Amino acid sequence: MSTILILDDHKVNKMAECLPKICESMCDLKQYRCKDGEGNFGLNTTGSCRSARLYLDKQYICLSLVDLQYLLRMFHVIQNQLNAYILSLPNVVAYRTTAYT
Repeated sequence: MSTILILDDHKVNKMAECLPKICESMCDLKQYRCKDGEGNFGLNTTGSCRSARLYLDKQYICLSLVDLQYLLRMFHVIQNQLNAYILSLPNVVAYRTTAYT
C-alpha cells in the first residue's frame, strides 16, 4: 500500500527551504534533519545518508537523492501553483456564493 502525504502551504514552504540543504548533505554523506515548529512534519536523512525520509504525523515516505533532486528542480512550479490557488480562492468562494443565491 502506498502512502500519500498531503502538505499544507506552510509545510510546502518548509520543504522548499529544506530541499537544497538535504540534497547537499546527502551528496556529502552527512546527516541532516529538518522539522517544522509543530514537530509533526520533517525531512531527514537515514542512517547511511543514502536516502531520506519525509514524514507527516505517523506516516512517511522514503526518497532517494535522485528523487530529492527532481523535487528540487521542479518545486518552484509547485509553489507557484499553490500560491495562485491561494490567491484565487476568495474569488471562487465569491463566485460560488453569488451563483447559488
